[in-house]
Amino acid sequence: MTDGLLMFAKYAFPPNVLQFCGPVEIGSIFESFKGDKKAREIKNLLLQFSGAVPYLQLIAGSNGIKDIFDERVVGAYWLGNNLLGNVEVKDVYRHIEGRFKKNINKKDWHWLISGSMPEAKPFHGFHVFDIYRRAGLLRSGDKNNILETMDKCRIGWGKVESVDLNNRSKKNLSFGIALVSYSPLEFFEKKIRFGGETIRKFFLVDESIKKGDEVSFHWDYVCDRITPIQKKNLIYWTNYHLNLANQTI
Repeated sequence: MTDGLLMFAKYAFPPNVLQFCGPVEIGSIFESFKGDKKAREIKNLLLQFSGAVPYLQLIAGSNGIKDIFDERVVGAYWLGNNLLGNVEVKDVYRHIEGRFKKNINKKDWHWLISGSMPEAKPFHGFHVFDIYRRAGLLRSGDKNNILETMDKCRIGWGKVESVDLNNRSKKNLSFGIALVSYSPLEFFEKKIRFGGETIRKFFLVDESIKKGDEVSFHWDYVCDRITPIQKKNLIYWTNYHLNLANQTI
């Protein structure tokens, strides 16, 4: 399996195992981490993630990259990188209009196209902070607690404080547990910002991750060990789109 397919699987797996998106073959996605399936089988499963795949197509097309699961393309969507800068405003607008306008009321659509859209990029954080809350797509969370849902749905970053590989039971799949220190989202003066550092428990799929590692996470799962550059990109693009969202709250 290519690095891009594996990377996508790592970030798509958390909402999939919670049955929020993607195919129902949860176990099949999990098997990709263990190398039990061929690349073609995994790719066919990952193409069923109708929320993320169109964004990959937009990023790849804007950068002249044929394979939407190229690691650079996948990294741009989940973590952010320089490929996002090559996606033009008009293409982002057409993409969002075609997919989501019908689900957004006129007032919210006006705020979106006049506030966030002119500067937005096809980054997962934009989808979480603006599209989810405006298009009523937060089927995975309590609408009365949208901040907590956005905090879990965004790709977060933090440091592993401890690992317990003895806890290995969830829905017939095998996981360890990691305690990760990170800063959650909070409301302050009617805007969203990052609060003080806290520690939260996450499920751990990759048993090579250890105490002290800098990691990314999505919903209740640690996704991957991240490099300093990846962390820098993730922080930058998350704050970039959080600032856009705050303009229209």
